[in-house]
Amino acid sequence: YEKADRIAKKIPFGHSLAQALETIPELRELSQRDEEAKRLFSIASRLEGLLRNASTHAAGVVISPEPLERYVPLLRLPDGQFVTQFDMHDLEALGLLKMDFLGLRNLTLLADVCQWVKARTGRQLELSQIPLDDAATFQLIREGRTSGVFQLESAGMRALIRRLEPERFQELVAILALYRPGPLESGMAEDYIERKHGRQPISYPHPALEEVLQETYGLPIYQDQVMLMAQRLAGFTLAEADLLRKAMGKKKPEVMAEMEARFVAGCVKNGIPEPEARQIFADIEKFARYGFNKAHATSYAFISYWTAYFKAHYPTEFMAALLSSVGDNTDKVAAYVAECREMGIEVLPPDINESDVDFTPLAGGKIRFGLAAIKHVGRGAVEAILEARRQGPFQGFFDFCQRVDPERVPRDTIEHLIKAGAFDRFGPSRKGLLALVDEGLRLAQLAKKERLTGQQSFFGAEELVPKLPVKEEEFSRAELLRFEKELLGLFLSGHPLDEHREQLGQLGVVSLREAEGKQGTFRVAGRVKAAKVISTASGRLAFLTLEDGAGEVEAVVRSRLYEATPGWFSPEALLLLRVRWEERNGGRRLVVEEAQPLASSPQLGPSRLVIELPVELAVRETVGRLATALANFPGTLPVHVKLTDGS
Repeated sequence: YEKADRIAKKIPFGHSLAQALETIPELRELSQRDEEAKRLFSIASRLEGLLRNASTHAAGVVISPEPLERYVPLLRLPDGQFVTQFDMHDLEALGLLKMDFLGLRNLTLLADVCQWVKARTGRQLELSQIPLDDAATFQLIREGRTSGVFQLESAGMRALIRRLEPERFQELVAILALYRPGPLESGMAEDYIERKHGRQPISYPHPALEEVLQETYGLPIYQDQVMLMAQRLAGFTLAEADLLRKAMGKKKPEVMAEMEARFVAGCVKNGIPEPEARQIFADIEKFARYGFNKAHATSYAFISYWTAYFKAHYPTEFMAALLSSVGDNTDKVAAYVAECREMGIEVLPPDINESDVDFTPLAGGKIRFGLAAIKHVGRGAVEAILEARRQGPFQGFFDFCQRVDPERVPRDTIEHLIKAGAFDRFGPSRKGLLALVDEGLRLAQLAKKERLTGQQSFFGAEELVPKLPVKEEEFSRAELLRFEKELLGLFLSGHPLDEHREQLGQLGVVSLREAEGKQGTFRVAGRVKAAKVISTASGRLAFLTLEDGAGEVEAVVRSRLYEATPGWFSPEALLLLRVRWEERNGGRRLVVEEAQPLASSPQLGPSRLVIELPVELAVRETVGRLATALANFPGTLPVHVKLTDGS
């Protein structure tokens, strides 16, 4: 393996084996003198270019007038579905139609928001009736408050939006077409922003194209515009213009030469000089490489706008639907719960009598955590709980056990619900409720047997419920938070740093959200959410993701500090750090200068300063000098004066 790997790494990316042997002397010499390498190249050259596997298009559907097997060979997949053995280009050459049908969870999200709004306000919202010039929606977009907004929530997109400051729906369409590697690297996105704000003059390749390019400030950013340009200048039909668009996209030299000749001839016929026509064709060819389908961008822009509109006008319903749409992704749930806090929306812990399957919007800007979003609690179990709850709210833990089916809601599900806090309304402690699970399951089996046989116990339901005391002793605060993180994917009721907040404040520690505007070195504290260690020539580096409940940042620990204390920087560690900002590769991150683990250092430093003053010295002159000294040298710690009389 090592030898083959060493040879493979010497082949430049994109080169064929023949090209590599011709251009790399070391490879050529190896293939001539080493029999094993010679055999390797012989076998590899025969395998080169063969199809490695049959892949399936994620959303492509082929449509034909008759059964498909009459036109193309088919392949049956292990799951029973059929795919064509021809690719999209061969299918097109046969005259078959391939269409992409994309399924977006955001469409479900929009439908859910409409349902919640109707249920809570009685208002029936129609997406097609939402105004496309809503001021609050565009303000939210311009300010970059687009977490959860379709296509607009990445950091790069938000930065572009803040610079563009879109005011019209057409500009939203344009920015979705421009936020791709080609337009960004070519400078087209930059030109669009500069022209929009009047800092760059708007020009057109030809006066006849002003109508075609006016809405995009003279820049052909859509494929549709390229086609219209060919139609206006060279008299192409739209079918011919579409062939030109495809030829430019595929960059086939012989096809391009033919298209250029036809374009120039058409332009000359319409009174455009040949040199100017060739220059326009060159400009069109340059832009066509980055052109995006306008219908596609517009369709996405509608979804982007509608999600932004709901976030601006129905924030609680929108965030509840958004959290439900990512319920199986704990990282996204945690991120969107943090966004809720930013918006002033309180996310309440799961509750066995109030929670539904998914997240539920409540009055007063609150959202109730969904039961199905609790790890290890499946939808089947939640549906069984809701079926039992239709008879009325559960009156207690044992009432819950009597009414649910123990086959559908087994022991581990009940234990996870208790640990997640879903039964907090029934017991003084989660630890106490966990001790009652065995008795609860016994009661559940007995109640199920009665339901199946139709026989009632001689004793009533009240007599069957055991009179066991619920222990008030509770798990430690740290343990309860660990349950939340494990089962909910985030810290909901608090944060591991909470017990240190007072001391951290006295030490001048800033939150990670406030750190963004700090200069020089400063102190932060955080929990290590993730850590990645890499080895370099100078030693090991650690790249950390830190969070403190208010924000999240990336930080790097240099080898000098990491090698001295490698065990400090593991996930879940609580750290007090002295840091500074570093600009690198167009990004920004914190560099750790000093570190101290909070867990092993409960005393982070003095929480107050105590001055012992003998009673005999407590005279006006001494006290005055002390007061002057304290006033001249203020600090972050409170000062207490303790009078002593020697005893």
